[in-house]
Amino acid sequence: IVFGDWSSDVCSSDLVSLFMLGTDLVEKDKVTVALPAKVLAIDAADLDRDGKTELYVTIIDRNMLASRIYTVENGHLRLTSSKLPWFFRGIGLTERTRTIYVQKMGLRGEYLNGVAALKKNGAHFDTGAQLKLPRFGTIFTFNRLQDSKGGERYIVLDQDGYLVIHTAKGEEVWKSADKFGGSEAYFVHSSFTHFRSTREKDHPSFLEQRITVLPDQAVLVPTNSGGFGIGNNRNYSKHTFYAFKWTGSMLKEIWHTQQTPSYLADYVYLADTKSLLLLEVTQKPGLGKKGKSVLSIKRIE
Repeated sequence: IVFGDWSSDVCSSDLVSLFMLGTDLVEKDKVTVALPAKVLAIDAADLDRDGKTELYVTIIDRNMLASRIYTVENGHLRLTSSKLPWFFRGIGLTERTRTIYVQKMGLRGEYLNGVAALKKNGAHFDTGAQLKLPRFGTIFTFNRLQDSKGGERYIVLDQDGYLVIHTAKGEEVWKSADKFGGSEAYFVHSSFTHFRSTREKDHPSFLEQRITVLPDQAVLVPTNSGGFGIGNNRNYSKHTFYAFKWTGSMLKEIWHTQQTPSYLADYVYLADTKSLLLLEVTQKPGLGKKGKSVLSIKRIE
């Protein structure tokens, strides 16, 4: 179990920790990232189906992506590749079926030219054909689902937090009336071009919550709420999960969870138990106190 987008007891912006979950949560290994580099996100997969989990760690270092890939071997993290110019995001319900997508960053800190699936061949990594995303789609804001006729649809969280459904050709066909998602995790890119246009040197980019498509094509989206924001600082205190089904003309809500009094930093769907493993932040750091986080499991039917 590895999470990597919140400074807490489980992870921090300069540390990657590997935990094994059994009766207790046991830390097996950890690696540090030299400052000023910052860990933005972590995803896990087994791309070559060899039974060994790979960790895809998105790292930004002084306006440049310097990401890493680790392999989990005998309870330890072995560095497989480093200084990679990609954001990573895993989409899929199990490590063996998960696709790791990559995207590059432009000189102004923008997301470049759609995404591509990562391929692993031995110790070498390469990218497949580029996948052009709909408007506002980035590596952290999209997923795909199938309609009742087997047609493909894109689902995107736009820059304001609205869910948008697009056709396979990128045409918008539906947009939600309410906002979803919400994350406190971000990176700052210092751009002279951005400064010339806004008079603000540092340009913040917030990562978004994962959009999960379940085997029955139900769409799962969490929402953080109850917070306020000043500048780059967001402060969420509650979260809720929503599930939707695409009817052909709209996303229809089929259920939602009760509101939970914690900030949801990240989550993963556990296909074998049909449950969600959540990383919840129950106490924010500040005023001489450390941040506190918990791992919890929520079963869904």
